[in-house]
Amino acid sequence: MRPRAREAALSLPRMADTPLVRAWRDLEQLLNSRGVEWALHYAPADLAWERAPKWASSIDAFLPADYRAFVAAVGYPMLGFSLYCDAAWSFLPPNPRAFFATQVFDRDGNEPDKRPFAVLFAAFHDLADITGYGFVPDSKGAEPIVWVVEDAMPRKKLAPFTPWMLGELKRIGKHVAGLTPEAIAGLLAEQDGKPEPDPHRLIDYSEA
Repeated sequence: MRPRAREAALSLPRMADTPLVRAWRDLEQLLNSRGVEWALHYAPADLAWERAPKWASSIDAFLPADYRAFVAAVGYPMLGFSLYCDAAWSFLPPNPRAFFATQVFDRDGNEPDKRPFAVLFAAFHDLADITGYGFVPDSKGAEPIVWVVEDAMPRKKLAPFTPWMLGELKRIGKHVAGLTPEAIAGLLAEQDGKPEPDPHRLIDYSEA
């Protein structure tokens, strides 16, 4: 990772005062109080992955308003307690988000051609596996729904973004609150005392 990209990734964005962002602030405070603030970084908004086809710009219609408001206020968090962490995720900035819209197949295994089927907006494990969470259009015309994406295919329908995100913050908060000092020391020992700033390889795989 180049120094400029790493520096940008570590800077905290300004946050608006909304219920969802307040819940995010609460998680940040919990991370700090538990001594695991090292698990949270931010990807630069201008991170470059690969050039996506022009039709990938149509993904804007897949992004619900509450998600747009959240990333506008918070940015693109990369949260992980180890390399390839499955307990949390990294949010994809616009360019990687557009690129991966061309990589997610539909539920029948059809490859996207001239239009996306889903938009991967957050990744866990290894981003190269195209596994994480994506927006899929709702069949009844409502705003897109969050789905689990595994191996480049939508697998399970979850919920609209705000309830899903609130549930994630609660789940991760419970996980953090349950970490004992010994468990935290173990996580650091696994990383040779140097916490992983890019847990899902969002930046390392990029052109930044």
